[in-house]
Amino acid sequence: MITAAVIRERPGMRMPEREVRRIAALVCRRERVRTASFSIVLTGDRTIARLHRKHFGDPTVTDVITFPLDAGRNEAEIYIDVDQARRQAARYGVTLRGELTRLIVHGMLHTLGYDDRTPAKRTAMFAVQERYVRDLAPAPRKG
Repeated sequence: MITAAVIRERPGMRMPEREVRRIAALVCRRERVRTASFSIVLTGDRTIARLHRKHFGDPTVTDVITFPLDAGRNEAEIYIDVDQARRQAARYGVTLRGELTRLIVHGMLHTLGYDDRTPAKRTAMFAVQERYVRDLAPAPRKG
């Protein structure tokens, strides 16, 4: 069973749970994963910077942080900075919903074992991510 929940820490951000479930279902189906559980936390700059500093020693804002909850069980909390997503959407010429979709997919891929810490792994992960994003939200990304 695939489950996905949305926790809205950022006021006014509307990302319907049914949309997140659709994203999770597509990613898991394509990755041949039958059981996974995701909590998507929509937050802002202050919270993401605090988490980034506390867990990674980096006080800067980032767009998405994934915290696996149970190794090997495909469970994670995925924190997405809506403020940063909004800036990136404007920079890349996509909708906020499209950029949020991209970040959700990115966090899920990390949960499912993808790594982007080296240029080669980043390139491979990005290719998979963008293929899924195109299938979910076919808006082109500029840049």
